[in-house]
Amino acid sequence: MVQQRPFLRRRGEILILALLVIGGLLFLSKNIIARFDLWLHNRRWNQQHLVNYRYMLSVSSMSAPDLNQQIRVEVHESQPTVMIPMDSQRPITSAERAQYASIDRLFQVMVDAINRRVDHIRVYYDPRLSYPMEISIDPSEPQVDDEIHYSIRDFEVLP
Repeated sequence: MVQQRPFLRRRGEILILALLVIGGLLFLSKNIIARFDLWLHNRRWNQQHLVNYRYMLSVSSMSAPDLNQQIRVEVHESQPTVMIPMDSQRPITSAERAQYASIDRLFQVMVDAINRRVDHIRVYYDPRLSYPMEISIDPSEPQVDDEIHYSIRDFEVLP
C-alpha cells in the first residue's frame, strides 16, 4: 500500500487553487478597464435618479444594415413611453424596444458585451450626467464589418 505524504497532497491542492485563481484573473482581465468604467458611470447615473428624459439614439452596423436607424426615445417614470423611428418607415421590433428603451438598458447592452468577452469595446460618457454618449462594440477584431455603434445625442432631462 502506497502512502501519500501530506505535504505533497497539500502542495497539489495549492497548485490547483493557484491555477484557478490565475485562470479567473485572466478571464476577468479582458476589458477590465471598460468593466470598471462601466461600473463607475452606471453608479453615477443611478445616483442622479433621472426618471424623465428623452434622447436620440442612432444605431449603425455594417454586418446588419437592417439595424441601422435613428430612434427618438422618451422615458417617463423610468419606463419607456415613446420610441419613434426617425429615418425609416420600418417599425421598431419588440427586441429593439427591449434593448434600446432606456439608458439603463443601454448600460445592460454594454454589460452583456463585456460578459461575452468581445474583442473591443469603447465608450464615451457624458462628463456631467454619466450616460453613454458613444458605444462601439467589436465582437471579433479579425472579422471585418461585425462592429455595432450606438450614438446618444440630444439628451434632455424632462420635468
